[in-house]
Amino acid sequence: MNEEKIIANYHNAIKSFDQNDKSKIWESIQLKRFKEINEEKLKNFRNNGLSRGMDNDFLKLKELLNFKKYNEKLIFHNTSFVELKKYLTKKNFGNSKNLLNIEGYYVGEANFKNLERIRDLNEFCFSKNKINLICEIGGGFGLLAKMIMLEQTNLKYFLIDLPETNLLSHYYLSNTFPDKKFFTHTQCKENTISESDLENHDIFILNPWVSYKNIRFDLFINAQSMMEMKNKIVKKYFDFIHSHISNNGFFYNINRLYHDGSGERNLLSEYPYDDFWNVVISKSYKTSVRSHIFLCQRSSTNNTNFKVKIKEIKELEKNFTTINVPLSLIYFYRKCKNFVKKLIKK
Repeated sequence: MNEEKIIANYHNAIKSFDQNDKSKIWESIQLKRFKEINEEKLKNFRNNGLSRGMDNDFLKLKELLNFKKYNEKLIFHNTSFVELKKYLTKKNFGNSKNLLNIEGYYVGEANFKNLERIRDLNEFCFSKNKINLICEIGGGFGLLAKMIMLEQTNLKYFLIDLPETNLLSHYYLSNTFPDKKFFTHTQCKENTISESDLENHDIFILNPWVSYKNIRFDLFINAQSMMEMKNKIVKKYFDFIHSHISNNGFFYNINRLYHDGSGERNLLSEYPYDDFWNVVISKSYKTSVRSHIFLCQRSSTNNTNFKVKIKEIKELEKNFTTINVPLSLIYFYRKCKNFVKKLIKK
C-alpha cells in the first residue's frame, strides 16, 4: 500500500473541510499530532498517539492486556476464541503495543467491545434484512468496519469522519483489505458520488456533507461520537440519515445518555429523531454503563411507541445528568479536581 498516496489524499481533504465541524474534544487532543504526518508515523499510528481519542487500547498502555484479563473478558462476554477469531487478523496494522497474539491472531480490548455491537447487528439487522450499503458516521480508524466486513463480505461500506480519522481508517482498512476498491476524497468529483462510483468501489472514506444524490443506506451506525458533537452538527447528521435511509433501514446508535464535552449539553433523549421509527433495541451498553444502545428501524408510519421509549431514556438520563448546574461551574469543578490530583501525585 502506498502510504505517500494516502497522506496526499489527507492533505487534499483538509483544504475543503469546514473546521467548525470539529468538536472541542477533538481539537484539544488531536489536531497538533497530525501537523507533521509522515509514513513512519502512519505505520505506527496505534502506539504514537495518532489514534488517541479513538483507540482505547492505546489509552491503556499502563494496563496492558494479558492472558488473565483476556480470559476474564471471554467469560464476561460469554464468548470463546472460536467466535472471536472470525473478526481478527494475523497482522498488527498500526503496531499497537496492547494486543495479544493468540494462535497467530491479534486481539485487543476493543475487539471485545465491538463483539457486543456485532452480535446486535447480526441478530437484529443482518439476519432480518438484506444489508447492501452501510454508512458508519464517526467510525474511528475502522476497527468495527473491519470486523463487520470480515464476516459480511458482500456489502459496500461508507465511513464518514474528519480528515485526520479518515487518514487512519484509509491506511488501516486498505492494508486489511488490499483487494477491495477504495473511494476517497480526491476521487469525489464536484463533491458528489455518482452511480458509477458506487458500482465500481467497495469502501468509501469521505468527509461529511458530500452529496449522495439518490443513494439509500440499509444501515447507519454511530458509536460514541455524536455525544461529542455540538447539537447543530448532530442535527446535520440526522437530516442526512432521514434523507438517505432505505425503506425499513436501521440506525444503530450507541452514545452516552449525557455528555457535555462539546461545551453543550448533549442528551440522547433530545437527538432529533423524527417520529417514523420502530424501536428494535433500547438497553444499557454492557461495556459502558453511561452509554445506551438504541437500534431503530425506519417506518412508513408515525409510531407513538417511539415517544414512549424516548421518555424511558429521559428517565435513565437523570442518573447521569447535571442538568440544573451551569456548565461553567461543572468545568470549574473539573479543573479543581484535576489540579488536586496533580498535587497529590507530586
